[in-house]
Amino acid sequence: MSLESLEATINAAWDNNALVGEITTRQAVADTLNALTAGEVRAATRQQDGQWKPHEWVKKAILLHFRLSDMRAMDAGVLHFQDKIDIQGGWAEKGCRVVPPATVRQ
Repeated sequence: MSLESLEATINAAWDNNALVGEITTRQAVADTLNALTAGEVRAATRQQDGQWKPHEWVKKAILLHFRLSDMRAMDAGVLHFQDKIDIQGGWAEKGCRVVPPATVRQ
């Protein structure tokens, strides 16, 4: 989906609760979160005057993700979590340094 399509789908679901469980909405939420992870979109952009402009549709997608996801148990080594958002990994391959007790979620 294009970013414009994602935005339209997210806003429609936000305004109409009946659309939240639809496959199209679920896919739009997943695609938006993947775009955030890849750095293709941001929840807010800093303007030239130094002010931050929030992208409301991206924030809505994040909040819809919480509504669509079930709470579940997750393990990361000896650590145990109860959350709705997956833990990210693969930091060595990405060349990132992550030290305890850091936790990076999607």
